[in-house]
Amino acid sequence: MKNNYAVFILTNRRANSIITINTLRRCNYTGKIFLVIDDEDPQADEYFRIYGEQVVQFCKRDYDWVDTFDNIPNRNTVVFARNAVYDLAEKLGYEYFIVLEDDYKTFEFRIDANGMYKYSMVENLDELFDLLLDYYINSSLYCLGLAQGGDYIGGRKNNIHRSLRRRKVMNFFVLSTKRRMYFNGRMNDDLNGSIETQKEGKPCITFAHALITQQTTQQRKGGLSDMYKKYGTYVKSFYTIIANPSCCKISYLGENHMRIHHSVKWENAVPMIISPDYKKE
Repeated sequence: MKNNYAVFILTNRRANSIITINTLRRCNYTGKIFLVIDDEDPQADEYFRIYGEQVVQFCKRDYDWVDTFDNIPNRNTVVFARNAVYDLAEKLGYEYFIVLEDDYKTFEFRIDANGMYKYSMVENLDELFDLLLDYYINSSLYCLGLAQGGDYIGGRKNNIHRSLRRRKVMNFFVLSTKRRMYFNGRMNDDLNGSIETQKEGKPCITFAHALITQQTTQQRKGGLSDMYKKYGTYVKSFYTIIANPSCCKISYLGENHMRIHHSVKWENAVPMIISPDYKKE
């Protein structure tokens, strides 16, 4: 590790099953790891007992200004933690930091230097994270992400294959306390944040060569599994429609087994910069 940064894992009610920590160490990440929990988590004492000083806690009431887009009378959502992590990182002295969730199984490479699909596991996360931080620090990006498995559906016909980058950022974030984003919505808050930020002309990019894989949604206790089971994928996706009705809609994702998902029309979502080749003399 050559950069001064730390990894923050957002977690809730999973004190005894944080898969991401083992995955990070198995892939040879040697840096600092902090677990972000809130003061309403019933397993808070267990987190502190197991992980001690690695646990950082925030007060959810301090973030009641965050708009969840509904009147559900509870704060069972990760959106508060996504906004609070900036303050936690700043308090700990980190300008740059990486935000993960607690259910990552692997870090992988999917596309090689020649643009071909070639699967391999990440063996040195320190090196990968340093490369991401170097790029991010020297750019004007507000966040930089890694892809997820679903981003590669369609193979070489997929839009992400043509450019090896995507405006949509979800789940994995390289961030800075001096380039703050605002996250909103009870669900899909990560996507909402990347759209809201780019609507203001502040760029965000997902890096397509590398990706993370996660446990199957709703298969683990804790986190947001109960909410996903109760409300379903349609409601989850609709939080993004509420935030951005002019550029988002409900759609389908998949090839043979389609599932309800969101769809973003980026031409309607963000400023489109014209190439200087078309500048009038």
